[in-house]
Amino acid sequence: MADSSSSSSSKRQKQHDDDDDDVEEQQPLIPEMEPPKPQRRLGKKTELKDGRFSREAIDAVGWKQKLCMVNVKGDAAKEGVVYDVAEDAWKEMPEGMLYGWRGPVAAMEEEVMYVVDEAKGVLRRYVEEQDAWEDILENKRLKGAEQIVAQRGKLCVVSPSSGISVVDVAAVPPRIVPILLPEEFEPVAVHILPRMPADQ
Repeated sequence: MADSSSSSSSKRQKQHDDDDDDVEEQQPLIPEMEPPKPQRRLGKKTELKDGRFSREAIDAVGWKQKLCMVNVKGDAAKEGVVYDVAEDAWKEMPEGMLYGWRGPVAAMEEEVMYVVDEAKGVLRRYVEEQDAWEDILENKRLKGAEQIVAQRGKLCVVSPSSGISVVDVAAVPPRIVPILLPEEFEPVAVHILPRMPADQ
């Protein structure tokens, strides 16, 4: 009787072990996780400790490894500074650059800087060697311009009265093309998105 009981216990134990083996085989394998890559931390740069530049929210314009910024929007008396990325230093804006900063400014590929004189509707380009702005074209659609963006040889100018205008500065002579907007719509801002590949 004892032998029969012992045999039954052995069979149950063997069956239990077989079940455990089945469970272990059914468990999914967890791949080894790669250690997290170290993240780059933003380094602290020289601060601009000047209350004159806290009056309005104005974007800095990236140009030739520098950031150019003024303290007042539009065609008004203003002050300007330039942050040199390589030297990590703030400097006074060149006199000619500041004098011609009479409206929204944008830089083409961060190499050529353009401004729209919002009072006169004149588009100008900054010439670093002369520290001066040269006229490109004048058009009534550019009057009152509030925003300008630049990319691939073209400028998009936003004006509340005229809507959106595209200026082809690569053409000879430069030409301006109005963009038709849906009725009862007016532009608020313009953003240039990266071009998608043709196969996507």
